[in-house]
Amino acid sequence: MKYISYIGYGLLAISVILFITFLGTGNFSSQEFPFADLLLYWMYAMIISASALAVILPMINMASDPKKMVGSLIGGGAMVLLVLVCYLMADATPIVGAGVTYDDRFELLSSDTGLYATYFTFAGAVIAIIVGEVWKMVKR
Repeated sequence: MKYISYIGYGLLAISVILFITFLGTGNFSSQEFPFADLLLYWMYAMIISASALAVILPMINMASDPKKMVGSLIGGGAMVLLVLVCYLMADATPIVGAGVTYDDRFELLSSDTGLYATYFTFAGAVIAIIVGEVWKMVKR
């Protein structure tokens, strides 16, 4: 499993090199960045591969140990429920800013859903950390 850390360092190095190239070749006064497309394609590749691995690896884990399947399905169902609740909370009211009106319903709903899901996930992580630490103190 030592090779996984090497892969992580390699991906980090590629990302840093691309970012430095992006900043080094850009002209901030004219807002021209010739390597912006390359950096965006790298970002898309990283997001797609991370998303695919986040789906595929738990499936492999479930197939190897069926007892863990219930816990994985509950976690996946909780995430689907969270996204559904966040989607229902999202607002598609057009936004006017800097003389531009943002009225694309899909864009407004998906951005609100993503923001709400991020807020709830962050709050859940903070609560889990606090409860875990308090539980550890009480258990001693």
